[in-house]
Amino acid sequence: MHRNFVRPCDTRWLSVRGAVEAVLINLKAMFYCLQSDAENGDSTARGMLNEMATFDFLAILHLMADVLYYLGQLSCVFQKTYLDLSSVDGHIKAVVNVLKNMKDDPGRRLKSFLSSVPETPSELYMKVATANLTGDIEFVTSKSSSDEAMITIKDNSNLRKWFVSCKSEFLDKLVDNLETRFPESNFLKAFHIFIPSHLPKATSPEYKQYGFDEIETLCSFYGTPKTTNDGMQHAPVIDSDKLTDEWPVVKEILRNNYMQCNFQDTWGSLLGPQACLPTLYPNIAKLVTISLIIPVNTADCERGFSRYNLIKTKGRARLKVSSVSALMSIALGTPPLKEMLSFNFRRAFQIWCSMKQRRIIDTSKSIQPASTVKNINDCMLKLIDSVKQLTKLDREIDCFGDTDDCIDE
Repeated sequence: MHRNFVRPCDTRWLSVRGAVEAVLINLKAMFYCLQSDAENGDSTARGMLNEMATFDFLAILHLMADVLYYLGQLSCVFQKTYLDLSSVDGHIKAVVNVLKNMKDDPGRRLKSFLSSVPETPSELYMKVATANLTGDIEFVTSKSSSDEAMITIKDNSNLRKWFVSCKSEFLDKLVDNLETRFPESNFLKAFHIFIPSHLPKATSPEYKQYGFDEIETLCSFYGTPKTTNDGMQHAPVIDSDKLTDEWPVVKEILRNNYMQCNFQDTWGSLLGPQACLPTLYPNIAKLVTISLIIPVNTADCERGFSRYNLIKTKGRARLKVSSVSALMSIALGTPPLKEMLSFNFRRAFQIWCSMKQRRIIDTSKSIQPASTVKNINDCMLKLIDSVKQLTKLDREIDCFGDTDDCIDE
């Protein structure tokens, strides 16, 4: 197994994790190359090898691989498109607890490293065989002349003490940072009652009173007037008394119809254009709307940056801001070709034509406006047919890769 080295970048999530994993996987090969270059008189390679061939560097490397694995998984959670507050809270608590346990119980990688070296400081060597530069790392306490290559690992009691103190301090600060950045908030937790899957069974004792404490918490914040720093008064967002009356009915609606649905699909249906819930239960609708727009994930933000870099390249550096904005709107807002099969392009074009009197495109030619419009219509309709052909072709290509799906359709 091998992996290309990755440059860590502060603005790209998970890049540090990839860089550490690449170093760990290629460690034997990297040490072998550095030693070969050092023996050939390369002072830079000699200096790097002296810094890396130590107990503390190897221990920190394995510790970082363990820690970054869990932080990387947590980062992936935030990049999901459909994410609710309850999911975030559960994942953060789980990662924090794992990091706390690492102080006494090392992770898989660090535990494997510590078990492969002596418990007390001693003369230590790493085996580097040219026939197996990608296998497991093996350490020995004596140098044998039969081995092809042996890397001397600096090891003493001071290095081990420093690693223990560094590990404890690093994990403590990391946990504190996570708990500070994502503090316990009863206010945010109160929105969890609107997630249908969290509802207890109707036969359970807690169902009758479920959600009323959270409703009271939300009323205390959104049901009272607010005064800004500049003295402006703001009326309450909701009516606290009516909200308390609305919750039992909405709770029954969720239990009877949406227990198996996720948060976004449930309220997308209940708050849709044809839904009556916003009219009948406006206070609940306001709170759910607030919870829907709380920024939890970073998927859209990451996708926007990625699309921007694809649109405004070095060769298109003179694009105006308005042009980039229009192109990004098209790129991010246009549905996939598969979903465009059922779209009525012809009708959309007819509506566009009827919105206002369209001007003649080429005024230098003596063409009557009616004929010009007719020509435009013909060209646009041909273009529409071409797009529809492309969507069909795209669908056929997908089916070609998956015969069963194509037959089922």
